[in-house]
Amino acid sequence: MTAIEMFNLYLTYSTTTNFIVGAVIGSTVKFAFVDSSMLTNALTTSTGSNKERTSMTLRLLVSKDLKAYIKDNGTELTTKEHFEIIAKEVGGNGRSNRGLALEKLITEYFGQEWKADSKCFTECGDININGVEYQIKGHKATFTNEEKLRELVK
Repeated sequence: MTAIEMFNLYLTYSTTTNFIVGAVIGSTVKFAFVDSSMLTNALTTSTGSNKERTSMTLRLLVSKDLKAYIKDNGTELTTKEHFEIIAKEVGGNGRSNRGLALEKLITEYFGQEWKADSKCFTECGDININGVEYQIKGHKATFTNEEKLRELVK
């Protein structure tokens, strides 16, 4: 399955096709509301395996065009330094998790309480703003994997 095929299936089964994408822009972190069509040139897949199976994962790689859009149209969220501190705090066990940090900071920016969860994209978005669900994504964010999409298609 290609990245575009995977993304189209993701959009078919997702509770939302609305996205907020964050990126490090120089010494700051900014975010912008983006249309799903803007993400098609920023998709990649990676292959992982364990003892039982091999599966392809769909990820976002923030492209130069997407980064330029965020730079020109985005909202400043925090400094890169503060972002890295939050990423370590939410990652736990000395690990850094930029995706969770981005979710936390954007959720709090909109005056909502953030709580880490592992809800599937088929259940809800990452944030609800004025009745609209959004998925929050950053560089190297995972959308889903091929195995999950095959389960949904059945």
